[in-house]
Amino acid sequence: MSTGQMQYIAFLVNQEPYCLWGYDLKEQSRSYLKGLDPDYFKYCLETHLETEDKKRASVAIRILLHQSLETLFTTIFAFLQAPHCPYAWINKCTTYELRNLVRATNASSTEIRTAFALEKLDWEDISRLIHSRLRSDKAYVISGYAQLWRRLANDFLNPLHIDEYNAFKHGFRAHSGGFKLAIGKQPSQSIPCPEEEMIALGESQFGSSYYRIAPVHGKVDRNLMAEHQSINWSIERDILLNQLIWTSLNNVISTMKIVNGWESSECQYQTPTDMDAFDAPWRHSPSIMNLRVGHQITKEYIDHFTKEDLLKKIYGEQS
Repeated sequence: MSTGQMQYIAFLVNQEPYCLWGYDLKEQSRSYLKGLDPDYFKYCLETHLETEDKKRASVAIRILLHQSLETLFTTIFAFLQAPHCPYAWINKCTTYELRNLVRATNASSTEIRTAFALEKLDWEDISRLIHSRLRSDKAYVISGYAQLWRRLANDFLNPLHIDEYNAFKHGFRAHSGGFKLAIGKQPSQSIPCPEEEMIALGESQFGSSYYRIAPVHGKVDRNLMAEHQSINWSIERDILLNQLIWTSLNNVISTMKIVNGWESSECQYQTPTDMDAFDAPWRHSPSIMNLRVGHQITKEYIDHFTKEDLLKKIYGEQS
């Protein structure tokens, strides 16, 4: 839309309206899309796979998985709600809003408006829209990517994965390495079961451990407790998922380019050869996925300090 030489685009971020103004919004969008490089994630994955330090490489690949997943969903919803100014949408969308959109799509919501004639937010309909420009047989591609994104959405919304990603990207809050879980009968209360008699339930060489900080009572409680959280990974699963996310991102950007004036011949789509490729990552999952260890602390067993109590203690100790 334009008013004289000045142009504007009205768009939604989830359900919040915004308006972008400028003199050449079409050129801004084309410039932005030209600069997108989905192959960056492919490059990072291949670089980490070439190293001999498997432990550090597994951490890098895991962080890359979290990052590329967030990028994929951000790009999908920027395309759906603001295809002609995705850079503005991305700038205004918080992680909280992004997760709400992913959650709404999992529920096939009819309350979220898009720039396209979608009656509801649904992964199947989104995949059909994004892959509508494919000339080959599209049935398995549409259903395969829809199934993939639905599964990835569950990972993206998983509180354990959210905490793990935050622990990794905010410095040395997470430690690398998987864990082993085994059980055995103790000869007596003070004597542990001999290691050779323990029965292994599962283990992984790769994983992460970090402290999860939780309120003792209620969401806004200032009295906290630490729980030791461990997560096991399958490096094979993470590699396959990174590859599928890269192809997904490539396809979303290709469709967004076509909507913004690119010729179809200038845009490439990446499609696995069959449905089996979409299922492959989930055949590589650790037998034991996660473990949380900590003392259960309740309000009744502590001196439950208020904000005022804590300020008195802190400033009193400093004086």
